[in-house]
Amino acid sequence: MSTFRSFISITISLLCSFSLIGQSNTKSENNNQLKQIHKLNTQNCKDTLSSTIKGEEFYNIAIQKAQDNLVTESVYHLKEAVKLGFNAPYYEQIKFSNHFNSIKHTSTWKEFLNDLQSLFTQEVQYPHYRYELLKLYQEEQEYRGMIINGRIANEVSSVIEATDRYHVMRLEKIIDEIGWPTYTKVGKDGAHAAWSIAQHAVFNMPFMKACLQLMQSYLHKNEIDEVDYAYLYDRFHTNGDLQKQRYGILFDLPIEQEHLVEERRAKMGFSISLAEYTQKASYKVPTQEEVKKHNDSLQIAYIKNIKNAKKLLEEDNHRQASIFYSKALGCLGYIKTEDIYDAMKTYALCRNQRFDFEAIKLLRCLSARGFNDITLLENEEAFKFSLQKNKLWQETIMVIKKYNSN
Repeated sequence: MSTFRSFISITISLLCSFSLIGQSNTKSENNNQLKQIHKLNTQNCKDTLSSTIKGEEFYNIAIQKAQDNLVTESVYHLKEAVKLGFNAPYYEQIKFSNHFNSIKHTSTWKEFLNDLQSLFTQEVQYPHYRYELLKLYQEEQEYRGMIINGRIANEVSSVIEATDRYHVMRLEKIIDEIGWPTYTKVGKDGAHAAWSIAQHAVFNMPFMKACLQLMQSYLHKNEIDEVDYAYLYDRFHTNGDLQKQRYGILFDLPIEQEHLVEERRAKMGFSISLAEYTQKASYKVPTQEEVKKHNDSLQIAYIKNIKNAKKLLEEDNHRQASIFYSKALGCLGYIKTEDIYDAMKTYALCRNQRFDFEAIKLLRCLSARGFNDITLLENEEAFKFSLQKNKLWQETIMVIKKYNSN
């Protein structure tokens, strides 16, 4: 969903551009029309989202036509796919796709690529970093394309995790060199690619936080996609420091001052309402009084579950205590740091691989909040076994030392 949303503006521009270019008789006319195209406002996301399946169908037909050496038909269907918002419009991705090798020598293909290039490439300060970011983005999307019906095979999951770690390392280096990759520095597509890498850095929450802060400094300056920022904000605060989201990106999680959510979304440039985004026709923005009532019940639930969890923890009933801690950790916006620590300790004491991973996720949450007491962890009996045996614990400790040591 988030990947597709970011392409909407460009694909709508392409929809206009191909029809205009076909009517032009000179290169100068094409160039003038292309300049005008970039000034067009994006159309309603809902219309574009509903055409995604058709776009994919056109793309598949384009591939088949290319394999049959039907150049004109292939290019026509490829244009239609891009117009309708199919999830691969970047110039480099189409140019280097092996699906169209049989027609790449033709003048029709080359003319089509020239039209794409004029839209997807631009003068930037750091073209080499733009190119690298786009290649990294293409790579992460290829691996995520292996996910079937939301399920990830173990071998694919391992590849995705390793790829994400390498990409984050490269993005760190790029940021060290040029700061946050903005439109001016690496182009709109390069900036989007940098954001995509950052949002997958769930294993390095301090880095994700740093990226969010860097993006925040460019808000309302036409240097970043502000909807990208909103996505990263909600992702970090719900998965990182366990606070409420602001823009309703993640379904069914608490929203800060939810009665103001549509105003915030509009300010950031969202073109669809929360009801349309969640595809819940029955959703209505709550009143301020309804929000207060919901928050009060959430806070009461948090206090109740923490009380039960602590009592069971004192009795060394770790499995039962973990159940109540899990319920408490769903009360975003009210979770205390010390309770995250105790929940992490409880999960570790369960001596179970699944619980151990949940404990690691909480250590990452603590790292998002600036936790840096490594000595406390190392001296805690509950963590000694995991710290010695589990590489993910060791990795998170290294992240904390790197980002939170000051």
